[in-house]
Amino acid sequence: CLNKKNHLRMQVGGEHLFEEPFIKYFRKFLELESNIELIIDTKTNINSVRKLMKEYGDKLDARYFSEETAGTLRNYIFGKELAVNGIKILSESSCEPSYVGTAYVDVEDIEVLNEKFDSLWNLAKTLKI
Repeated sequence: CLNKKNHLRMQVGGEHLFEEPFIKYFRKFLELESNIELIIDTKTNINSVRKLMKEYGDKLDARYFSEETAGTLRNYIFGKELAVNGIKILSESSCEPSYVGTAYVDVEDIEVLNEKFDSLWNLAKTLKI
């Protein structure tokens, strides 16, 4: 998926995405010849996203939701070849939460997730540099 210059669309919570080791992988995506559309659920790391937008220019387009609308759903769509839909399982302890998800390779399923991402994208607030 990565070598085919696929477009990456991500809906994440953003709590840990901008910490090591996750930020390293995110930067690798940005260094490829592909664009990333990113929706974050909270304003927690909004300055980190702005910094990446300045650094990578048009390769990263980001939007966000306010804390009042944040959820536990996570989506990753790699072009038309792969999509992952996951949910964070909230725990009663202060331990790191677990995630469960489904990977999709059927083009029709991926298109459904793309349409849902489009709907969320249109509702989210545009992040300006």
